[in-house]
Amino acid sequence: MNGALPNFSALELIDATQGELLRGGKQWSCHGISTDTRTLEAGNLFVALQGENFDGSDCLGKAAQKGAAGLLIQLDRQDKLASVPGNIPTIGVNDTLQGDRRPLAEKFYYPSRRDHGQLRQNNNQRDGCGNSLPNNEDSEN
Repeated sequence: MNGALPNFSALELIDATQGELLRGGKQWSCHGISTDTRTLEAGNLFVALQGENFDGSDCLGKAAQKGAAGLLIQLDRQDKLASVPGNIPTIGVNDTLQGDRRPLAEKFYYPSRRDHGQLRQNNNQRDGCGNSLPNNEDSEN
């Protein structure tokens, strides 16, 4: 089904996310976007979401092994790139969950993948690597 997903250039992604190129050149593209390495397909952009109970940047190596075309990470997680093999293109942003991601979701997100609202609703249940997270119902905010 990859043929149904449009391609996006690195420059389009940088512009849409207001991100900064951290690794790799600007001459790459991706088709589709994934926030979960269980559903990531070769050629997707892997967005390493950060949450209260998870750190998607812990999954960068797994995303690279599965053939991610590029990575979108938080700027404060650049140290996690040391464990990623090769020179996979990487874009850094201030926050992978907050407002500056809206242009990315509006421009490039396709509901056939995973409903964005459902992703936010479930973000306390699994991390970006697909690992179950502890139930924090008893914890205080």
